[in-house]
Amino acid sequence: FGPNCSIGSEIEDGEFDWQTNNMEIEAGIFVMRHLETYMGMGIDELNCCLAGNTRKLKEQLLFLRKKYSAKIILSECNILKETVLHNASKFGNKPTNVPSMGI
Repeated sequence: FGPNCSIGSEIEDGEFDWQTNNMEIEAGIFVMRHLETYMGMGIDELNCCLAGNTRKLKEQLLFLRKKYSAKIILSECNILKETVLHNASKFGNKPTNVPSMGI
C-alpha cells in the first residue's frame, strides 16, 4: 500500500451548500458529521444537514463540537473519564467572570 493506492474505491469530489474556504479549524467536525450521516449513498445523495448560511452553520458546528466532545469524554473507552469528570466538577461550583461568547 502507498499514498496513491485505493482498495477498489473510486473517489468522488462534490459540491456542498456549506462548503467554505475559511473554516479550516472546523475540518474535524465536518469529517465527524460526514461519518455520522453517511449511509452508503453516492455523493449526489449525501446530506449531512449542514446549513449553507454562515451564521446557522456556525451554530450547527458549535452544537456538534459540544456533542462530539461529550461523547468522547463520557465514553467508557476513555481511560481518563473519571479524572476529567472529577476535574470538571470543581468548576461547576465556582462563579466565573468569563464573558459569554455568543455565536
